Amino acid sequence: MLLSFSSQCIGQSKKSLYKALDEKNGFKSARFGMSSTQVLGFFKDMFFQDSYENGKYYVTRSDKMSIGKAAVKEVVYGFYKDRLFSIKVVLYFSNSDNAIPVLESAYGAGKYDTFEYGKNRVKIESVPYSIYWSGDRVQMHYQASMDGDHDSLLTIESLVEMEKKDADEERQTKEALLKAKKDL
Repeated sequence: MLLSFSSQCIGQSKKSLYKALDEKNGFKSARFGMSSTQVLGFFKDMFFQDSYENGKYYVTRSDKMSIGKAAVKEVVYGFYKDRLFSIKVVLYFSNSDNAIPVLESAYGAGKYDTFEYGKNRVKIESVPYSIYWSGDRVQMHYQASMDGDHDSLLTIESLVEMEKKDADEERQTKEALLKAKKDL
């Protein structure tokens, strides 16, 4: 199944350049802020994977998912307080770079980081290994595997939901410190 992304014009301001990313506000049918019950209703093959850092993570796998010609291995949906806040798309390394033109066509050119490598510290090649897109409400990060032994990762996060999560965690830390201080 080809995952659809809307097209975006290049040459606009940063704020409007990533407007399509903010408008998409998720991945496939899932939208940030949806409950786990709503998201689980879209994907019949989704299963619970793990609880980590106050979040619950569910995975769906399908041999037919792709972003352009880049095959998707699995998609991990992260929930905090039962609201979707993070989506991690794991791409098979062998053709993961085929996702980049599709993403850039949909969202515009991202900010590239490159890695220079070579034998005896002589530069052989400079490859894009990390690309960032950041809208007002959503951010996206493509991380290529550098060794070819691991899969590449596309992370899409709701800045709105992440701010809520971070504020709650900061409040919990402060409360724990105040309690510890009282117990001294």
